[in-house]
Amino acid sequence: MDKLIKFFATGFGTGYMPKAQGTFGTAVGVALFWALSDLPFVHYAIVTIVFIVFASWIAEQARGLFGNDDPPQVTIDEIAGFLVTMLGHAWSWKSIAAGFVLFRIFDILKPFPVRSIDRKIKNGWGIVLDDVLAGAYANACLMILSRLL
Repeated sequence: MDKLIKFFATGFGTGYMPKAQGTFGTAVGVALFWALSDLPFVHYAIVTIVFIVFASWIAEQARGLFGNDDPPQVTIDEIAGFLVTMLGHAWSWKSIAAGFVLFRIFDILKPFPVRSIDRKIKNGWGIVLDDVLAGAYANACLMILSRLL
């Protein structure tokens, strides 16, 4: 069971990359978005919510396995954040590229209150929710960009 938890927690192994684990984890999010992109909005939203709950549980289990409050190997949170970023957006290389860049910016910069969640909630929910909120910021910016361009 521990191997399976680590497999999911590390975004299918992307968390073991020597550098830019979050970027590689987000790339897994791109692949998952591609697989889900034909779903109706409501179904995509439900899958995203279920994935967030699953990711939070997996992240909590991984904390114990890796012995760290926010293990750098855990990238399932980036996958969840990217799914939120793309909520309501159609599949296109332009939207994916813009969503990818925007999500990585918000995930790295952690504007208020993202950083607060990251610092204050020391469990699986905290690991995932800061990325979900970064994804919400990226989603809002992507909505604005798509309306302007």
